[in-house]
Parts: sequence; structure tokens; C-alpha cells
Amino acid sequence: MASEKVYHRQCTGPALETVNKRQDNADITLFGSCFCPFVQRVWVIFEYLGVPYKVGFYHEVDPYMKPKELLEISPKGLVPGLRLNSYDPPRALNESTVIMDYLEDLSETTIERSILPPRSNPYARALVRLQSDHINRALVPKFYRYLQAQETSAQIEGGKEFLESIQSLVSLFERAEKENEETAVGLWKEGGKLGWALAIESE
Repeated sequence: MASEKVYHRQCTGPALETVNKRQDNADITLFGSCFCPFVQRVWVIFEYLGVPYKVGFYHEVDPYMKPKELLEISPKGLVPGLRLNSYDPPRALNESTVIMDYLEDLSETTIERSILPPRSNPYARALVRLQSDHINRALVPKFYRYLQAQETSAQIEGGKEFLESIQSLVSLFERAEKENEETAVGLWKEGGKLGWALAIESE
């Protein structure tokens, strides 16, 4: 039975160009949908880290239809999901933050590139974890609460809560900057590099 929801099923523009370049067989297949923000954060990590066998990683699926091939790698039928084709039989991973951790570890051991502060600075890494925890627990839920509010009063209240969560995130970046933990501020500081927290927030 077809889904009654109306949403974009295909990427457009530069995103579509990227997808078209990733159609060859590869060791990793990413199951995702272009409208899903949790897929987008994983996609950002793939592209930024440049995992060498990422070619062909994107496979567009309709999570509302929950096709069999998606359920095989993500039991709840949610995206994103990874199929690791180098194993026999193939293995799988799901949940965006778990996949991000996997790609980070994989990248560190293969191409020696990371989106986290160096392991020699565990405090800076912990600050980044605090930032991403706030984004997952507070900012993202409040954003969707605000976005989905129907009544004017709920929209106003949701907007206030969302703004407060942004201000709290700013405070976390300012804390890292004040403590001179440059590797924990990412693009918050001019000239910085993409960091873990902003990849989480990229949705």
C-alpha cells in the first residue's frame, strides 16, 4: 500500500550530483532518504572524512514503506542504515550517532582523518560530546516541537524554547573558546574546521 505522506523522494541540485557519483558497488551502502535530517548528518560525515570506499554508499529508500531490504539492516525500518558488504554475509548498523561513531573510528584507522579533537586531548573531546548531547537531547526536539506547532500560542512558546536551546549551545561553544580548547569549537570560530557538534546539527 502506497504511503499517503507527501515528501521529496529524490535529491536535487548538488546533492543529486553527489548521489549520482556514488552509484558504483562499494563496501558500504548507506540506506537513506533525502528528506531525513538524521541521514543528512551521516552523509556529511561520509563526505567530510572521505572514507575511501564510500563510492556507491547512497541508496534511496522510502522508510514509510519499510521495504524488506531496509528492514534487514534496520529492524524498525528507520533510516539511516548501513550495510557492510565486505562481510559474508553482510553486516549492518543503524542509528545516526552510532554510524557517525563507526565512521569516525574507521577513518582514524584507515586514512587517519578525524572530525573530533585528537585523542591526546580527552578534555576537548568531552566538550564536543557535551555539545552534541545538548543538540540531541534539547535542540533537535525543541526545533521539531516548534516546527510542528499548529496553534499560535504553541508556536510562540515553541519558538522561545528553541531560542533558549540555541543560546545554551552558544554558551557551550563560548566555554570551549574561553578555555582555549580550539579543537572543540569547530566552525564557531572563523577559520575553524567542521566539527562533530555541527555535523550533528547539520540536519
